[in-house]
Amino acid sequence: MIVVGFGSADEHAAAMAPLREALAPLFEVRTPIPYVGLQQMLDEAEPWGIHAYAKGLYLDAMPDEVVDTLAERPAFECGKYVQRPW
Repeated sequence: MIVVGFGSADEHAAAMAPLREALAPLFEVRTPIPYVGLQQMLDEAEPWGIHAYAKGLYLDAMPDEVVDTLAERPAFECGKYVQRPW
C-alpha cells in the first residue's frame, strides 16, 4: 500500500495513525518525494503496453471504516490476487 500525503508531516502522521494501529506495516518509508518520482517508483509494476488501469481516491482522514475495509479486502497486485501475510 502506498499512502501519499500533501499536507504537513504532522497531518500525515495523524491521518496514518489508525491505519498503523490496525495493520502493522512490514516496513515503512516516509520521505518527501516529487510527484514525478512517485509515478516513476511504480513504473516496474505497470510495464508499457499493459491494458489495465488502477483506481485511487483522496481521503481527508483515515476513519475506522476505511481501515476495516482495507483489512478485509484481498490485495490485488499485477493482475492477480495475492495472499496477505497476516
